[in-house]
Amino acid sequence: MAETTEKTPKTPEQTAIRKAVRLVAYTAWLQDFRDSNPDATQDQRKLAWEEAKKDELRKGRKIINALKRKGYELTRPEQTTEAA
Repeated sequence: MAETTEKTPKTPEQTAIRKAVRLVAYTAWLQDFRDSNPDATQDQRKLAWEEAKKDELRKGRKIINALKRKGYELTRPEQTTEAA
């Protein structure tokens, strides 16, 4: 029988970096996709993203890591909830 191994929970910093990588990768890819496919539908865009996702996330990680090496820090401002 296979043993089940427990996964260690991700730290908030790891989760934030992962979200940043996804945002950078998708935004950069979307600009290129829209330039080359101006008439694409939402379904076509979703399919194209699924195909390109792995390579684009790799590029996103490289971008984020390059920024870190150059001394930049990514921080997300705390969200305040105020009743208007």
